[in-house]
Amino acid sequence: MVMTVDGQDTIAIRSMMNTKCLSITYDHRIIDGMLAGQALAHMVKALESMNDASIEF
Repeated sequence: MVMTVDGQDTIAIRSMMNTKCLSITYDHRIIDGMLAGQALAHMVKALESMNDASIEF
C-alpha cells in the first residue's frame, strides 16, 4: 500500500481484507433478499472507505 507521510509517498505493509469474501446469513422469511443485499453492499462500502483517520483506537 502506498501512503503519503510528511508529503512523501511511502510503501507500507498493511493487513488487508478481501471484501469480495464478505458474506451474510439471514432468514429469508423475515428479511427480503434485496434488503440483505443492500445491507451487505453498505458494509462493503464502509469497510472500503476506512482509513487511518477514520479509525478510533
